Amino acid sequence: SSKNFDFIETPKVPKKKYIPPMNHPWKQSSFNEYCKRQAHRQKLIA
Repeated sequence: SSKNFDFIETPKVPKKKYIPPMNHPWKQSSFNEYCKRQAHRQKLIA
């Protein structure tokens, strides 16, 4: 086959999870919702 059609596949990099920032007061509710969904970290939430 031709070099023009032999495409090299790039390895897929997994997307990072979005963690809402806590530095703005109006984003605190979305951060709290994120914390509630973290079942494995329930003991660490203040």
